[in-house]
Amino acid sequence: MGDARRNRAQRVCTSLHRLLSCVDRAWGKLRRSCKRRRNSQKRVLFYGSQAIANLFVMICAIVLYQMVLSTATTISETCGSDAAPTNDTDLKNQTLTNGISFQCAGDAFGLSACEYSDLLDVGNMMYANFYVNGLQFLVSLILIFCLGKFTQMPAEKLQFDKRNASRLMMIYGGICKQGPWLSRLLHFVQGILLFGSWLMMVMGYCRGNLALTNYCTAYNAKCAYNKARNCQYYYVYCKPDATLLPNCMTEKGRAAFSGRMDIRLLSEVHCVACGILEADFANTMGEDEFYLLEESSRGTEDWVCNEQLAGCFHTTAWTSIKCGTTTTGGTCEASLGGVVTADFLSGTLGGIACARRLDEVADSAEAAWASSDDEPRKLQSTEEELQVSQQCSWGPPSIADYAFESTQCSQTGSLVYRLSMLYIYFAGCIYAVFTILGQIVRVMLNPEPWFFNPQTPDESIIFRFLRKVAP
Repeated sequence: MGDARRNRAQRVCTSLHRLLSCVDRAWGKLRRSCKRRRNSQKRVLFYGSQAIANLFVMICAIVLYQMVLSTATTISETCGSDAAPTNDTDLKNQTLTNGISFQCAGDAFGLSACEYSDLLDVGNMMYANFYVNGLQFLVSLILIFCLGKFTQMPAEKLQFDKRNASRLMMIYGGICKQGPWLSRLLHFVQGILLFGSWLMMVMGYCRGNLALTNYCTAYNAKCAYNKARNCQYYYVYCKPDATLLPNCMTEKGRAAFSGRMDIRLLSEVHCVACGILEADFANTMGEDEFYLLEESSRGTEDWVCNEQLAGCFHTTAWTSIKCGTTTTGGTCEASLGGVVTADFLSGTLGGIACARRLDEVADSAEAAWASSDDEPRKLQSTEEELQVSQQCSWGPPSIADYAFESTQCSQTGSLVYRLSMLYIYFAGCIYAVFTILGQIVRVMLNPEPWFFNPQTPDESIIFRFLRKVAP
């Protein structure tokens, strides 16, 4: 019995010995292979992997930068939502029930609760990181190329034949010796930029979702999200102006537009939407100049839309639209045929001088819009002044458009905030990995004597610090 146990143990130990021997031989070959490599070759591997990482971070930075700025300049022409409400009660119920302003499905990007200057600051930090990573990528490529010139050169030639070295080789050698300083400096600047981006997110830059602000969740005419969307539609499709479009992301730039609802919920006919927004923009005092009608209004004189349409709306700009004074140029009569009834389109035009454009009778038009503001609104909440205050520590404290209830302080945040946090996490992880790898290379791989930069006693603190950053 004892002999059987000894024989079994011997067989097991023999198999284990063979397995460990294979591992030991493989490790020995790898160690000898690495040991035969020059330190400059190992540095080529480090700079090569760093260049690839810089390229990825650079691409992410410029893509996210474009996406951040696109939130202020991009809007779809139609709502593109099958669940779009067709009457005022439905829109109000959806808003109050969901606790968020209705958002069209066709919009590629959401809006942030911040001024355009803050949005630009967030984007510019990514843009700066794009440039720094691009420069570090180029420096790494240059170092790889120059170090590669020396990896296959006999050491004796480098040590004892310097007098016969060509001028070009001397330049390569100078780059190999001094180039790492620039790489270290760019690596340090990259860390400063990432820390700055993280600090901006901690301070709450563009964190809030504009559709979740107090005015929007209360279905109030001062909803900044709807104001911004109407403003964007006006400057993108009605009166295209790339210089004024970013102003829609400012409290002052969108103030002239109504905020009860998105213009695209009323009509997908371009000239009708633009005609309504023209009148809305001209009458800066009115905040609720168009709204959806109730289903109970169907069949009454208020219901001027074709019966085949699912819903209808009221606007103070019907007269100007019918007279063909929209920014689309020419008449809107053909497009209106699919929106309003024939009786409304032709029966009320007899007493209107449609040959005269609205801009020629601005005074009478302004008087008409002013009188229309005296009409009673269908929404009681419009007549009540909603008092709001900022209850989230990260929100702008002085701008009512960006005020949030305490229940919204833990929201996931705007698209800009989420993209920024994603970029900081991604770039920060890569930065940490190559900082650690740089320290390993610095400690374990001394440069060849001909690339060595000795530390002098009177060396400045900047160079002494950069020695600690990377290889």
